[in-house]
Amino acid sequence: AQAEAYLPIQQLTTPSGLSVWFVQDQSVPVITVKFSLKGGSQHDPADKQGVSHFLTSLFDEGAGPRDSEAFQNAMEANGIGIGFDVTRDAFY
Repeated sequence: AQAEAYLPIQQLTTPSGLSVWFVQDQSVPVITVKFSLKGGSQHDPADKQGVSHFLTSLFDEGAGPRDSEAFQNAMEANGIGIGFDVTRDAFY
């Protein structure tokens, strides 16, 4: 049997010079955004990995007029999942 073809990957560049990969699959009505930034916890001045992990745990703890509980409830009501992580090499 012939293997299924991979989805085409488009490499795009924003006006500010950010390079992104764009993959479009219309088989499921879901939007997924993934990103990785160089840096990670090894670039902390004192190599404080705990500080980087603490920072990532705060990114989904409220936004705009919503406190943490209201923000979590709004995400759940809209079927939204969000998560962040940091390694020694990158922030995801």
